[in-house]
Amino acid sequence: MGSDVPLDLPTYIQADGEPILQLPATFAWHPAQIVARGALTVAWDSE
Repeated sequence: MGSDVPLDLPTYIQADGEPILQLPATFAWHPAQIVARGALTVAWDSE
C-alpha cells in the first residue's frame, strides 16, 4: 500500500543493479514530481 508521507527509515539506493546505502544523503519529498517519458497524461497526475 502506497503512502504520500515519507518514512523515517534509511533509504537504500540501486546503483548499477547493486543495492547500496548512501550516507550522508538527503532526500526531499515532492508529491507528483515524476517525469514520465513518452506519456502525455498519467493516471496519478489527477490524484
